[in-house]
Amino acid sequence: AFELTTNSANRLRVEATVLIRDQLRRVGVAVQPRLIEMNALGEVMRSGGFEALLGGWAIDTTLDFRPYFHSASIGDEGWNTIAYRNPEVDRLLDEVRAEPDLASARPRLVRVQRILHAEQPYTFLWEPRRLAAVARDLEGVEVSHLSAFGTLARWSRRSTRE
Repeated sequence: AFELTTNSANRLRVEATVLIRDQLRRVGVAVQPRLIEMNALGEVMRSGGFEALLGGWAIDTTLDFRPYFHSASIGDEGWNTIAYRNPEVDRLLDEVRAEPDLASARPRLVRVQRILHAEQPYTFLWEPRRLAAVARDLEGVEVSHLSAFGTLARWSRRSTRE
């Protein structure tokens, strides 16, 4: 048995909590949903005041995973709320941060992904569908599966004098 905490204003997460409770009940696990207000959820997360938590992330375009998985991000200011520690992940994330571009960081990010998959500090349940629309007169836009804004620094308007 465990308590599953999520924010009460997020309909999708509340419904997912009920679905998880109902599915785990079938195999003999008792799940007690705990629905709290979003502002309170942040404090609960930072203090570690939960048994299990259903939340969501929006990762920025830098692919800097240090706030979530680096041991330096454990504590009041970081988002490593589960106190995940792995010296190899710390080293790899530091090296990724020092790389000049995503292509050179890729092998280290792949290794981090494999470690996280094996150790399961989090269980990712779903990725929401996204829709991106871009004005026709923008150049340099490359929408990826992570973000519509990954190349934002290179966006520009096409010249209208053509």
